[in-house]
Amino acid sequence: MLFGFKDIIQVWNVQVNENPVSCSLVIFSRSVTGHYDFGVNRRRVRNWLSELHRALA
Repeated sequence: MLFGFKDIIQVWNVQVNENPVSCSLVIFSRSVTGHYDFGVNRRRVRNWLSELHRALA
């Protein structure tokens, strides 16, 4: 951690269909301070999705 800026990360599990049941994962990550995060939040979300995919495989 170089700067220590604070971020907000929100995750939702959203049901898309009832029969058959299917869901979608929504992840939103943003900086609390400043206007640009140098791509940190995008990389964090991609890493989370990669780890989730690996855990479910």
